[in-house]
Amino acid sequence: MWRPIETAPQDGSLFLALCGRTASTWRIEHRPAKRSKAEVGIWPFRKTVETVEQEEGFYLENVTDGGGIFYVHSGRMFGLRPTHWMPLPEPPQ
Repeated sequence: MWRPIETAPQDGSLFLALCGRTASTWRIEHRPAKRSKAEVGIWPFRKTVETVEQEEGFYLENVTDGGGIFYVHSGRMFGLRPTHWMPLPEPPQ
């Protein structure tokens, strides 16, 4: 039974998600912020600046074909995203 994507597990476990009429394997997981430092400017006015490559938060990732990673912020997801999910079926015996 398909469930609203807002109720999908957020622990990194895989699930089947529906995006339009296509179903593929996705996961939602919490990721820490990624920061990097870079030198900018011309000598003698060079300085080091810190940039944020990735905000801390929950990310929705298509793991079937690398079709996208979407940042989940304040309960809203940005980009084309799935609308429903269901647990992956058991593999055949």
